[in-house]
Amino acid sequence: MEKLSVEKRTEVSKMSTERLRARLTKAGYDEDEVFEMDRSELLSTYAEYLFHPRYPSHLRRRKVEQ
Repeated sequence: MEKLSVEKRTEVSKMSTERLRARLTKAGYDEDEVFEMDRSELLSTYAEYLFHPRYPSHLRRRKVEQ
């Protein structure tokens, strides 16, 4: 989270846990893994996603059906 601006950090930290889960799932993170994360993991994962919109290697992306 320290990589984000103060304003963005404040915005992210005020998000509900459910909203963080929804945002990460919408970004393509595996839903089961997202729902296993605690709040601090959700915050750091979402902050990392915002800073570098790529996916950490320890998380599998869900398959996007076309």
